[in-house]
Amino acid sequence: MHKSLRIKNGNILLSTGEIARTDVLISKGKIEGCGERLNADETIDAGDYYVLPGLMDIHTHGLGEVSTDRGRLEDYAAIEASRV
Repeated sequence: MHKSLRIKNGNILLSTGEIARTDVLISKGKIEGCGERLNADETIDAGDYYVLPGLMDIHTHGLGEVSTDRGRLEDYAAIEASRV
């Protein structure tokens, strides 16, 4: 069962590039929205920390014989995405 999650009291990086003090709602592993008074099964208090929705750590040392030192990032990303 997927529970929804509200992250409150955070400084949220919005898709516009602005940072706003608001809440984020996550449901079924996806960001459903940002705003006030969002209802969710669980709530986390970000405590005035920064919340960067959608960013991920792409630290890697390669995939098999594919190196991040050569080739196009788009090709490397396609290989990574195919492994999901």
